[in-house]
Amino acid sequence: MKKYSSIILVFLILSIELFGQKSISLTEAIQHAGANNPKLKSERLNLPMAQSDVWQARLHQNPIFNLQYMQLLPSSMYYDHNYSILNSINSQDWFQLTKKFQVLGQRKDRIELAKMGHSSAEINFLETKRNVLYDVSLKWVEAWRALAKKNISIKAADYLDDYMKENFDSIKGEGGMEPEELLRFSILDDQYDLERSKAELTYSSILEELKLLLGTQNAIEIDMNDTLEMVRISSSLDSVIAYASANRNDQKSLIKRKNISLKNISYQKKLAIPQPEAGLIWNPQNSIPYLGIFYTQVLPFFDRNQAVIQKAKIASEMASIDLETNKLKIDNEVTIAFANYKKSYEMAARFKHNLKDSEKLVKMVRDAYLKKEDSIVDLWEAEQTWIQSYTFYYDAFADYRSSYVTLLYQLNMLD
Repeated sequence: MKKYSSIILVFLILSIELFGQKSISLTEAIQHAGANNPKLKSERLNLPMAQSDVWQARLHQNPIFNLQYMQLLPSSMYYDHNYSILNSINSQDWFQLTKKFQVLGQRKDRIELAKMGHSSAEINFLETKRNVLYDVSLKWVEAWRALAKKNISIKAADYLDDYMKENFDSIKGEGGMEPEELLRFSILDDQYDLERSKAELTYSSILEELKLLLGTQNAIEIDMNDTLEMVRISSSLDSVIAYASANRNDQKSLIKRKNISLKNISYQKKLAIPQPEAGLIWNPQNSIPYLGIFYTQVLPFFDRNQAVIQKAKIASEMASIDLETNKLKIDNEVTIAFANYKKSYEMAARFKHNLKDSEKLVKMVRDAYLKKEDSIVDLWEAEQTWIQSYTFYYDAFADYRSSYVTLLYQLNMLD
């Protein structure tokens, strides 16, 4: 029984190792990061905090209660000794209940400013999310590049080993293989193994960085078959620039900031009118009841909120400048990203054609080497050309993928 338990345990462990790793596409990585990235989890809490400001702005100001008690001293000529010291005949009470009143729509403006602040917090969160998803996308592409190099090294090593095993007798021939030829084959094989080890180490390190961005501890693998075509992109530069200007969160945030600054100017001007305080007074004096009213008003002879109003106007001017500057920045970033995307696509397509030629070349040279028509140097160079072709192609394809996600980032289309 123990023997079978051990077998089952081993099987379970192997199953976890084999099937526990999820092959993750770029789209899946973006979706997972959007829900689990640690930074986004923290930034998302700014939204309920901003909502709390709206709730606070809606609250009315608290009423103010004032109590005064005045006692006649026994030594006073007005003190009535026929009554106790605490009797109302020998004391006066003052009960005052008042409230400040917001005038000229001050409360309404405060609520609107809080709502605009909440809307701004939502946009700022989306901008933070855009940047986080861009980091995730670039890290995914970096992992894809590392996995491609790892696969190239494995394929090259296996390709060479299979060639040597299948054709060792033919390579050896009647006169035997020259020491120089054996050494060159050995060096080439060691070189492929070294490249494979380096690629595996790089790939595993990048995956750990990607897992941190995804907010997961589960083992993952990169989906090499991901087509990457998340959305279709217009072929017109003017169209993509117009789309970015209308949809970029940083531009929306600056527009919201401009609107908030204009509303704040109006609000600060209204605050130049002081809030009056009014209420009722109940004032029993020596058992004689008095009922009165209370009203107080700050007279704005000196402080009319001039400095804060001026600051609000300056903030509005700054928002206008930043808005125009960011528009130019978006145009520039999208233009560069669009050009890089087009160029990298052309380069990837160009290097793809070289793969078939390099495959054909190495096969021809290997066959010629077996027939003693080409030297080991020719085979060495053909092998190097073959692996370089694959390296150049995957580098170009990874550059294309990077340019693609960069363009999506500039267009705010990574969600």
